[in-house]
Amino acid sequence: MKSLITNKSQCSLIAGSGSILVILVLFCSIQAHANSLTNKIDSVIKPYVSHDVFSGAVLVAKNGKVVYQQGHGLANREWETPNTPQVKFQIASMTKSFTAALVLKLVEQGKLSLDDTISQHLPKFDKDKGNKITIAHILGHRSGFPRAFVIPGWFTGKFRAQLSNKEFADVIGKQDLLFEPGSAERYTNLGYFLLGLIIESATGQTYEQVLQQQLLTPLDLMDTGIAHHSNVLSLRASGYRVAKNGGYKNPSYLNLKVFGAGAAMYSTVQDLFKWDQALYGTSFLNAESKKFLFGPIDNFGFHVQNFPLTEGTIEPKSTITNGELPGFSSVMTRFIDQKHTIIILSNNATNSTEKFRLTLDIAKVLYNVKNDKTQLPISFLFTKGLVNGDLSESINTYRQNKSLYAVEENALISLGQQQLWGRQSDNAIELFNFTLEQFPNSDQAKRLLNEAKEQKKN
Repeated sequence: MKSLITNKSQCSLIAGSGSILVILVLFCSIQAHANSLTNKIDSVIKPYVSHDVFSGAVLVAKNGKVVYQQGHGLANREWETPNTPQVKFQIASMTKSFTAALVLKLVEQGKLSLDDTISQHLPKFDKDKGNKITIAHILGHRSGFPRAFVIPGWFTGKFRAQLSNKEFADVIGKQDLLFEPGSAERYTNLGYFLLGLIIESATGQTYEQVLQQQLLTPLDLMDTGIAHHSNVLSLRASGYRVAKNGGYKNPSYLNLKVFGAGAAMYSTVQDLFKWDQALYGTSFLNAESKKFLFGPIDNFGFHVQNFPLTEGTIEPKSTITNGELPGFSSVMTRFIDQKHTIIILSNNATNSTEKFRLTLDIAKVLYNVKNDKTQLPISFLFTKGLVNGDLSESINTYRQNKSLYAVEENALISLGQQQLWGRQSDNAIELFNFTLEQFPNSDQAKRLLNEAKEQKKN
């Protein structure tokens, strides 16, 4: 039937009687609704693409069925190769959701326990820390380890050099804990790097081998794995950052080895949808494991929360996993009661505010919530200005047409942070100065402006 009825005009030509006519009319109605949904989602995404806010691939599922999958922008700018749903992107910290599930799988098999300490598996790790930090602490970001950025030499190239897992583990062991393990929560990659080593100790295999055997192969995730710079990987997207004077540039070399089990994986939107579906039911993980993975207190690779589509009215329960590395950004949002899914993979490092804004805009289409915003986010105007090399002109455009734009502190902060991380201190200073004009009491903008000024001085 699908080969005979392919669009609305053909549906209108159908003639018949009785039950056959009813079935055909119903089919045409369903198809028209699906086409309408696809078009609405596409219209939501297009402004992000046209303003250079987003380049990548998007997959959307409703009630467990894919209703949209499309690439936008270029996977490789040198060769002008377009993004598609089959393109492989680095997924950064989304890797943690796989590692957490892998740990719980090994717990089910009796190879690990959540109460195991680091020292039980890595006896040469710093004893003072290793004896009191458990696997559960690490999974829930309650270990006390700081973020990797504070390690001396992180931004000067020291950790772009080749070093062994043991050498980096020794570096982690020397870092001062921010708090007593278990007493607070602070996001960090360092603990998840150690989880990769703990998995290796418990199984006698590499983290990559265990991941492949226990998770990727059983779930048929053939386009997902650990990213290696040396490997030839078909349909691999290149990651890009905005250059200082406009256009794009390739980010500096990043030693993915030091991100390991915390942020070193690649995948496609199609494979991530398979991953999403595998997390329903108990065929892959049992009920007890899923209780830990999606626990409301300790976020084992996922953030569990109510998603505010309309405050106090429509706030569906969701699980979210996301990540960002130079040139890449990712987010997967699962609305678990309705089995809706939104997966966004970016190769122009769409910042956190914009990827969650895009998720929200698409979710409103799925839930048939009216999006009544008429103003363009000012971050869209400024992003376009950065890519065109005329941020100052974009600021002047805003000053002359203020009523056309929605000014949001978080969006400006995220855009400025991205310039700061990309070592574009002049752009960052200009953005944070503008932010403080609009939000004079923004402590975050003040702090980041000082960082940008210090970065420029150095």
